[in-house]
Amino acid sequence: RVVIFSGEGGLPMLGRRASSLKWKINPDNVKVIDQYEMNLHDVSLLIDEDDGFSNFKTFVKVNRPDVVFLDSFINFHSVDENRSYLMKPIFLKLIGFAREANIAIVLIHHTRKRTVKERLSELHQDDAVGSGVLNRYVAMLIGLEDSKEQNDLKYVHCLKAWEKSFAPFRYRIFENESGNGVLERYCNSSGSVNESVQVQNSKESVWQYLLATFKRDEWFKFEDIELEVRTLTKIKSANLFQITTA
Repeated sequence: RVVIFSGEGGLPMLGRRASSLKWKINPDNVKVIDQYEMNLHDVSLLIDEDDGFSNFKTFVKVNRPDVVFLDSFINFHSVDENRSYLMKPIFLKLIGFAREANIAIVLIHHTRKRTVKERLSELHQDDAVGSGVLNRYVAMLIGLEDSKEQNDLKYVHCLKAWEKSFAPFRYRIFENESGNGVLERYCNSSGSVNESVQVQNSKESVWQYLLATFKRDEWFKFEDIELEVRTLTKIKSANLFQITTA
């Protein structure tokens, strides 16, 4: 059971992306808490504040998840990430609550700006944005970056782990000649395809989005759907996976 605290795309975008890949989601097991919607009702989710952290814990306790995602982490606090003395209390609160509730908390985080020369090397744990507190307190640090061997692949690997790590892998999401989206996962150095899943046709994705968004005989302009159409028809992997370091 998963709870996603979404501070950027929100529930509508996450739903469309899942639908475009035909990810069958059980609504009892996946809950999305949309920060934008919470703000409209004056409900804070800033975990560096007492009220916000109390609301965060309430949502988790009510939904009883096994895993909680904060996407992106920076949206759920209001302090300077470069200040260790400000970040440390946040991590201690999260660790304490994770142990109390017996859950895993995943922080979606971004890298610092790397130079052109640095980008030639794989991500290192020191590339995480903000103070070193993040590296010290997280149990596992995962890097997601463009593959150096092949431009259309994303490379996922462990940067640091307190316990056993996982084998690195690569993946890509692309549209084949038939207009269907395909998810491929590569799990060895030779690059042979380990898993391939065919997903929804792009035209069908757009049609389903229109039916879900507009009523019959309701007029709309192209600019009302331009962003969604581009996302659905191109199925960009960068839009589907934004975990850089977590």
